[in-house]
Amino acid sequence: MKRSLFIKTKFINRKGSATVMALLFLLFFTIIGVAWAAMMNMESTSSAADKDEQQAWYAAESGVKKAQVELLNQNTKWSWLATTVTGTDNYVALANDAQYRVCIYYFAETDTTKRNPIFLSSSKSMVTGSGSTTYIIKSIGKYKDSTRTLSKEYTITIKSS
Repeated sequence: MKRSLFIKTKFINRKGSATVMALLFLLFFTIIGVAWAAMMNMESTSSAADKDEQQAWYAAESGVKKAQVELLNQNTKWSWLATTVTGTDNYVALANDAQYRVCIYYFAETDTTKRNPIFLSSSKSMVTGSGSTTYIIKSIGKYKDSTRTLSKEYTITIKSS
């Protein structure tokens, strides 16, 4: 009789333990789910920002490519160029609201102590004649809130005919 009383008492003390364990597991999985959802939201935001920066990079790169082609073709129509490196003038629109602006300049003097940049624009054309000239192409690409800047040197050698 003592033995059955012991078993009955032990069983009575364990009532509800399955419910407590189920609630603990439910709490654990809820915390894991909330943390996972927050992590996925952060990853999605980061991925969108990376995509925007990549689009801005491509826009800046297309500005550099256009400038190189125009310089190589010795084009004299420079109305699409910006007149300064900073500022907001002359953005060229691309597809999907991507934009670029380009500034091309060169140094007329070879003396490094008095090198003043000469900006190409609709009033100043590129250097012509024989010899080589190094142009610095600065292009700013813009897409949504992202901005990327590229700066490249481009040397053109014009041979005398």
